[in-house]
Amino acid sequence: MTWLKRSLKLGEKIGDFVLSIRMLRSGHVIEVRADVHHRAGDFRLHARRHDWKDAFREMIRMLTTQLHAQRLQRMG
Repeated sequence: MTWLKRSLKLGEKIGDFVLSIRMLRSGHVIEVRADVHHRAGDFRLHARRHDWKDAFREMIRMLTTQLHAQRLQRMG
């Protein structure tokens, strides 16, 4: 949950931040998808795992990393 809060704060600092998260199940595999829109641009992320917690954690970590990199680009 901390990673999600961090990514939301980073997105708000960039501006015009909209995050949409979907979780889909296909057999034994859980797929988590995120669509992100903000001032620096739009992007999509997805993670597939057998456990929904692991899929969600991976997607949130990728989201935080991407937002952090975009925030640094805007600052520099």
